[in-house]
Amino acid sequence: MPLKPGSILIFSNKKKDILSIGQKLFTHEWIEHVSPKKFNRGDKTHTAIAWFPQAGQDSVLEAYLCTTIDPFSQHTKDTKYWVFEPIGFTDAQIEEALNETYLKYAASDYGFMEIPWFIYRFYVEAILHKDIRKQHNWFPGGNICSQLAWNYLYALGKYKPGLRIHLDEWRSTTFHSSDSYTIVTSWPNLFTLKQQQL
Repeated sequence: MPLKPGSILIFSNKKKDILSIGQKLFTHEWIEHVSPKKFNRGDKTHTAIAWFPQAGQDSVLEAYLCTTIDPFSQHTKDTKYWVFEPIGFTDAQIEEALNETYLKYAASDYGFMEIPWFIYRFYVEAILHKDIRKQHNWFPGGNICSQLAWNYLYALGKYKPGLRIHLDEWRSTTFHSSDSYTIVTSWPNLFTLKQQQL
């Protein structure tokens, strides 16, 4: 099934590299609408945005070493993934948000220095039970995959203010791939699961 441009793609790879292992160890999924909010161990390792087909192939806009457009097929081997299609927006609204995100972030460097903050966030939330998602990341520079998704979703939120209010529980630099999953699954009137590989 072809990807609809603007869909949010969330991956859980089976790689054994240090970044993938760290993402699974030090991230978690917020369980929304529970007081006090609780979290589950996350297994999400990457977030991308479906782009317009390139060379006849489904493509994604992603931050991976830098912000690029890459074939979707390079992510599908030995990887779990979920594709959430935007349904609460017109095609013109989606295209505007995609263009805004692309023009602002294309070719930006990867935000490697942002990563240590997420280990800090995990320990503060898991051990001290404090919500620090609104704190500033110590080294905001470049772009990580979930940050790119946050910015795209925020651009879409121009048409659905409630989405922006929800995204404002984080900063773009404190939002990880499990948070991406939390957002799209919390808004079934705006995003629907269209594909998955488990």
